[in-house]
Amino acid sequence: MTNRDNDQSDVPEAEDHNEVVFSETPLDQTHHKLEYTGTWNKIMALAMWNALWTILTLGIFRFWAKTRVRRYVWSHTRIDGDGLEYTGRGLELFLGFVIVALCAGPFIALFVYARMQVPVGNVGINFAIDLAIWIPLIFLMHIAMYRAQRYRLSRTSWRGIRGHLGGSSLKYAGNALVSLFFTGLTLGICKPYYDIELMKYERNHTMLGDAKMAFGGMFTPAFKKWLVIWFILLLTYLVTFGLFVALVKVLLPLAIVIGLVGAGFGAYQFARYQAWFFRYTTGETSLGNLAFSSELTPKKLFKIYAVLLISLVVLFALIVMIFSMVIGASIAASGNAGPNMPFVFAMTFLFLVLLGPVQQIVLLPMFVQPLIAAKVSSITMTGEIDRFTVQQVARSEPKTGEGLAEAFDLGGI
Repeated sequence: MTNRDNDQSDVPEAEDHNEVVFSETPLDQTHHKLEYTGTWNKIMALAMWNALWTILTLGIFRFWAKTRVRRYVWSHTRIDGDGLEYTGRGLELFLGFVIVALCAGPFIALFVYARMQVPVGNVGINFAIDLAIWIPLIFLMHIAMYRAQRYRLSRTSWRGIRGHLGGSSLKYAGNALVSLFFTGLTLGICKPYYDIELMKYERNHTMLGDAKMAFGGMFTPAFKKWLVIWFILLLTYLVTFGLFVALVKVLLPLAIVIGLVGAGFGAYQFARYQAWFFRYTTGETSLGNLAFSSELTPKKLFKIYAVLLISLVVLFALIVMIFSMVIGASIAASGNAGPNMPFVFAMTFLFLVLLGPVQQIVLLPMFVQPLIAAKVSSITMTGEIDRFTVQQVARSEPKTGEGLAEAFDLGGI
């Protein structure tokens, strides 16, 4: 039974509703909107400053850049008028990455080397090696995700009280492998099983001081909602792909329009599910005596996804254009004898150094901040917050940052 159902089960008939719920406590004392007060121009300036220093240090500054972004986002996320505080340091992230790189680097290199030694035509051995690589890799990636969240919560505080994530990253990763197996086996139909299981484990082990978070979300409601969306997405893909293939050689402009319309319709359907899933899981979450609800709409999410898609298309077009110009210039400089490979390699390295910072300039103001703002601002916290008393608990917290997550580039902002 959901939190909302529990609330409604104790409410008498409609004529007595206002008297029972609001007779002693005014509305503004029991309902608190969360706020996000960050602005586009400030996050853009921060992204550009971080990009400059990341390029000048050949990527090393990325750990300090991530810390600066987190401090900005955390401080502009306000609960009952007070912003969150992030106390992590770039040096912690850097040291965590170095430790993992030194420990895991040789094993990853060994797997890659073994994969390269097998002849391409030997399908059976290739498949066995791929499984031997990807299963442990996926397991490690989920360990990294959980430990990264543990680090972030240990460096997050509200009104001086730190967060904490207990539980086992190994058990979390094991749950992920099992749920991913069923998701793949059913061609994505069981995706909600993966989402709900991991969220349930993480939230039920999350604490703020000595206040414990609780999550009551179930697989069945999410599965019913996703099943409808899954069939709509499948039908949309089949119809769009069929029309595109039929028209691409006859009427290319119309084929492109149909492809874009199909992609847009599919994105909106996915936004419908994502918005519902966020509202559902938020409503099933509580912290101590505080309950949460969300009013996130598919329209808001779709606008954010559309901006992201357009930005990525433009960025991809620029990448293709730059590479074409580099190869063309290399061929011209060598007297049409073919591309100058040392020059091409040097330009490729420079491009890879620039890619991450440029992505941040695009993604932070265009996607990440709008998504955070939409989700945070949609949340209402219900309960008498004056009675929400928590105490700081002394715990052993991680000393270094998200080394494994940084190695897989999973650290998030």
